[in-house]
Amino acid sequence: MMRRYFHVQGMATLMMTMMVTFVMVMVSFATFKASLYQMKRAQNFIKLRQSHWRAEGAIECLYAYLQQHTFSAFEQHTRFDKIISDSQCLTSLVSTQLDVSQEPDGRGLIHAKDNAYNISRRFHYGPKVGEGVIVLNAKAHFIGQVEFMPDTLRYPRQSGLFPCVSVRFLDEVKYSQGGRPSAQLLTQQPAVNGPYPQFEGECTSSHRTTLRQHDSTQNPQHGFAKDFVQDLTISPFSSYFLQAKSPSSIRQLKRQFRLVNITNLEQAHQCASIINRLISLGYSRVWVNGHCLIDSPISSYKPISLVVEGGIFAAIGEHEFIGSMFYLIDTTIAQNRTLNEVWKSVRFYPQIKADLSDKTVYFSEGHFAPKGGIYIDALGVEAVFKDIGVFEYRASAHPFERSKVLEWQPGGWFAF
Repeated sequence: MMRRYFHVQGMATLMMTMMVTFVMVMVSFATFKASLYQMKRAQNFIKLRQSHWRAEGAIECLYAYLQQHTFSAFEQHTRFDKIISDSQCLTSLVSTQLDVSQEPDGRGLIHAKDNAYNISRRFHYGPKVGEGVIVLNAKAHFIGQVEFMPDTLRYPRQSGLFPCVSVRFLDEVKYSQGGRPSAQLLTQQPAVNGPYPQFEGECTSSHRTTLRQHDSTQNPQHGFAKDFVQDLTISPFSSYFLQAKSPSSIRQLKRQFRLVNITNLEQAHQCASIINRLISLGYSRVWVNGHCLIDSPISSYKPISLVVEGGIFAAIGEHEFIGSMFYLIDTTIAQNRTLNEVWKSVRFYPQIKADLSDKTVYFSEGHFAPKGGIYIDALGVEAVFKDIGVFEYRASAHPFERSKVLEWQPGGWFAF
């Protein structure tokens, strides 16, 4: 009886051991299977990330190449498959494919595929925007009631709200009310279709200036908003003419203009009638050498380019100026104290003398606000703008073709 008891007990122990062993084996197998699954999953993830990195790297490589070869890629209409081949972005990427497509409006897409991974990024190729309504390396003094319907960057910070640019400057911008307590310097909303075709939007609150008291950008606590942009690399000449400033480039540019040489102040006071006559004769580019003093209306109903070089410039009164203006004066001439004597000989000097300083070379009062923008290359001296009313910026009023740039569209990555 005792032997049978021990025999049954042994069998139970053996079966228990076998069951435990079986369970352990099954658990181990399940764990091993799970480990294999995790390893396979990790391996697939790594392969996917490698495909992502190769595809993204190929897009960035091609974009960098397009930036260096924009003229051949976009202006000479070279086939994009040749551009891709010449870029050598796929030399060591056997599994990666690249493709570029572009719409007539400048929008385009770079698409990359690597194994099963697809990724695209949008870009825009077209005229540069966001330089500003006024671009100058001179000091700027705004007096009285002055308003801007500004330029903007191409893409909004958030839906319908854009970083606006009223003035791009190098040195200092200051504002004073000119004895009018109600006067203000104000940034309005941009014009519809103003900065570029099909534009419609508003400025972000951080890019809208409202000043009702004297202020200066040199004051650390100044009230100018971000639409007044200090740019230490600014070059008004290059921005306007799309080439570096040099004596030879100026000579070559003058060949594209109707030249007017002003040799005395009597002629300088006829500047408006001279410009109007040339506009009526069909000239769209006028280059004035010498002083230019305007006290009668200038009217242009198509985009013109007015350049004034080498003398003081003053404009008062109401004008309808569809075009742009470039003002250029050599620094050594601009700092010549005899210019103060020239100002005193201006017919309307008593009307403006209170607003001039010993560094003023450019003065406008009333509605002299070319819609295509004002560019001033007058380093170290001053430009004064008084009671202008509204600077309404319209890129279409600028008669020169703008420089073209290649830009990523913010948030333009698309993976699928």
